[in-house]
Amino acid sequence: MPTVASTLVQRCRRFNDDWPELDSLGASLTNSATTVTTTVNPASGSYSPNWLIQVDSEAMLVRTSSSLAGSITVLRGARGTTAASHANSATVLIKPLFLDSEYLDALNAALDYAYPSLYQRVIDESLTSVAATYEYTVPNLNAAPIPYLTKVYVKETGDDVFREKRDWTVLRGATPKIVFRRDEPAGTIRLDGFGPFPSLSTTASTLSAQFPSNAESYLEAFVAQWLLTSGEARRVRVDTGVQDNREQANRTGSSMTAANAIFNRADRVLARVAMQPVTLAQDCAPAPAWAERTLPAATVGNAARFDSALAGAG
Repeated sequence: MPTVASTLVQRCRRFNDDWPELDSLGASLTNSATTVTTTVNPASGSYSPNWLIQVDSEAMLVRTSSSLAGSITVLRGARGTTAASHANSATVLIKPLFLDSEYLDALNAALDYAYPSLYQRVIDESLTSVAATYEYTVPNLNAAPIPYLTKVYVKETGDDVFREKRDWTVLRGATPKIVFRRDEPAGTIRLDGFGPFPSLSTTASTLSAQFPSNAESYLEAFVAQWLLTSGEARRVRVDTGVQDNREQANRTGSSMTAANAIFNRADRVLARVAMQPVTLAQDCAPAPAWAERTLPAATVGNAARFDSALAGAG
């Protein structure tokens, strides 16, 4: 069963030991209200001005607290999150080290970094061949054309079998095309290709069912180093000029050092769980300007790739 993003976020919190104080809403909250009723009395010191809290996936900045009313006044939709309605008893995270939105950004960065070591296999049958038509637009994967195609099949109308075609190539560009050398009869075109895994847009999103389960530990390690690096960047922006921090418990650069060690760990895990490379593939992405000046827009032969051809030419 595909893993839900909220589960990944919880695993990443556990990896980072990011367990903030917890509270819950004492009443439901609309998407515009700025007074939040809490279960824990603010007089206990659980809330202070300028503290960051998270309800569901929305970040809020505490402005004031009222011990008499058992409520706090907040700035809604903080840190780029969106103000939303929240049900009574919704969980409140008090001063989390990182927000769910930051974990999602880091998880998506991990998915991007893993490609093409980890990839999503695609079988698309959305194209219909038409007589006297030689070019067909490459269908989308994750809102962009399928990056690589390995095989093309055609099932003629009235036939029961998809038959592999070898007389095709890819015309690269902003709108890549599959180009047949011969006129294909009316029927269905099947494309076999691969590309990156889709991003996780919310905590309710799920990983692709094709994502290897043994690679999820890589995500946790990558996220940890990504967030540690962001924390160090915050400190460096503050610590300007000559600094003597030899006596400090956490010296400038300590987070970066830990992040580099964890990144090496994530890289080792990624190398261990990498999927079998696909070698016979045509690249559908637009060719860089310098490549277009040295090679034609389409490289003939369905085992050819632009960068391979360039390597041979160099």
